[in-house]
Amino acid sequence: MAISDKNKERLDNMNKRARDAQLGSIIQTAQSDLDTAEADIVVLEGLVGGFKIVAAELVTTSGGAASEDITVTGALATDVAMVVLNTEGTSPVTIVRAAAGENKVTVEFSADPSTDHVVNVIVIRPAS
Repeated sequence: MAISDKNKERLDNMNKRARDAQLGSIIQTAQSDLDTAEADIVVLEGLVGGFKIVAAELVTTSGGAASEDITVTGALATDVAMVVLNTEGTSPVTIVRAAAGENKVTVEFSADPSTDHVVNVIVIRPAS
């Protein structure tokens, strides 16, 4: 469903207020054209409780081992990684731990997740 003109206006106002408060842009569209039916809104530079959201994405597991490195461009080893199982695949697994690294998040599962699990990866950084 396309984003309505009223919602576009609301998003523009949110960004204007955030820039006026020197917080940068709170939201940005995943696609440059908000009129498309596929437009998704993603948080890119929003500040949440003193943290900056660096990345938020859904990733399908690649399988082959219980530990997987997920590419997250811009992630640092000092960032905080949060990973949640979004869609469980055919072989049940749990997330044991997750840690941010340079341009990646390493996720350790309870077993090999195969190629059909989807995880929600969020990386945050203390705001400077």
